Amino acid sequence: MTWLSRVVARTAAAVGTAVAILAAAAPASAQSFIRDTEVEGIIREWSDPVFVAMGLEPDEIEILLINDAELNAFATRGRVLGLNTGLILETDNPNQLLGVIAHEAGHIKNRHTLRDGAQQAGMQPMLMTMALGALAAAAGAPDAAAVLFGNSQYFGTLSALRYMQSQEGEADLSGLRALDRAGESGRGLMEFFENFRSQEVF
Repeated sequence: MTWLSRVVARTAAAVGTAVAILAAAAPASAQSFIRDTEVEGIIREWSDPVFVAMGLEPDEIEILLINDAELNAFATRGRVLGLNTGLILETDNPNQLLGVIAHEAGHIKNRHTLRDGAQQAGMQPMLMTMALGALAAAAGAPDAAAVLFGNSQYFGTLSALRYMQSQEGEADLSGLRALDRAGESGRGLMEFFENFRSQEVF
């Protein structure tokens, strides 16, 4: 049995058990962590060399398996890397899963704070547009003021999206470099995100 087959089979079994337990004990919308020593061991065996190649200490990275069908992975400030079971089950080969892990580790390495940073990036153009709207209103141009006020949130959103895109690109680059230094192909990272980036939950 291949590495990915073992991970998928063990994850599917763990998901089935978790779903049965949750169905009896909690609402359908509840999420849970999956603890499976074999799956965790396999993921660590493959990801730790990439962490080292990226300059991260593997013991400081906590990997969480989350019982959720959404196609999602995430990294947080506390060096926590989360993988949804939905994402694991969608990977076609181990290299794709390793590529996702390398990408998320890139966020940790680069100390990205996606939510806070995106909010800050979007706030300045939004406030500037509103200020221009206030100046237009004071200058006796109510139509221009209305347009500026109406578009302030739009300009803020565009700026936040540019910030997020920049961080995603930086995480991709860090992940690809680490994979290369660890002797792994970056093809899986590129394949997975070409197919699924539009479905990611950020």
